[in-house]
Amino acid sequence: MGQALIVGTAIAIVLGSEIRREYKIGLSLLAFAASFYLMSETLEVLKIEEVSLEALDEYTSIKARDLSRGNSGSAVDISSYPLLFKIFTYLYRPIFIDAHNIMAFLSSIENALYLWLSLFIIRNWTPEALRDMPVFLKVGFITSIPVTLAFANSLGNLGVMMRMKNMMMIYFALFILFLIVYNKKLRYQKYLEKQRYYQRRQAIIDQKEAAKEG
Repeated sequence: MGQALIVGTAIAIVLGSEIRREYKIGLSLLAFAASFYLMSETLEVLKIEEVSLEALDEYTSIKARDLSRGNSGSAVDISSYPLLFKIFTYLYRPIFIDAHNIMAFLSSIENALYLWLSLFIIRNWTPEALRDMPVFLKVGFITSIPVTLAFANSLGNLGVMMRMKNMMMIYFALFILFLIVYNKKLRYQKYLEKQRYYQRRQAIIDQKEAAKEG
């Protein structure tokens, strides 16, 4: 998570417009150096000898197989799932048919809310909203992509998925709030533009009527 946050912060700084260009270069170099320094520690924790797609695929497969074992009721074998269904499982399960106890049922209600909010995002997001959101939200948005892919491919237990994804859900909730406020702001700006248009139009009409009377 720390590695992903550092990389996400660096990308958000480079893509954002809130920070001056000379500061971007310095902060990006600092983030790159910190990420490179932590890479060896990350590989040691994960027990991976090198950074490669083969090594990461083998690691995630082993983790998914180990977590899917047992009779806890929340184990799920994701090894045969396609990628999109793995992502859906990580983000939105357990659903109601997966509930085997009261906690799983409550988690199903929470995940149903996440699914509804995700549909809200799909209907209301715009490239301009992504461009204009604050830097800390850009960091969370960018970081959530590799984190979701990593956890969706390696976690084979619904209980573990719920605990791990909660670290990123604060950004999800804040993005929803930002999107609601952003869209209301756009609607208010359109309303003001329409008001100014009608005011200018009425002023022109009044001038023409005054000219006729004169």
